Amino acid sequence: DQQGRPAVPAPMSSTVPVQSLRIGMFIHLDLGWMQHPFALSSFRITSPEQIDTIRSLGLREVRWEPERSADADATAAPPPPPEAETPQ
Repeated sequence: DQQGRPAVPAPMSSTVPVQSLRIGMFIHLDLGWMQHPFALSSFRITSPEQIDTIRSLGLREVRWEPERSADADATAAPPPPPEAETPQ
């Protein structure tokens, strides 16, 4: 930076559709703390119930940090959500 200190890279995060969430993923909920039942807005998913709760919040996607996720499956890019079939 301008004062001679090296820039510290921000943690890499991307967004992931809530339908692609898996146990072990470290996610960020971009909601106020009163808008969800979790103790923190950033955490590692540890149960199917947490995934169900996140999906019930009405979010289409959440921020995800692969490098803070727990296992190889969670750090791999999630599959794209299935496309809704459109009538022709």
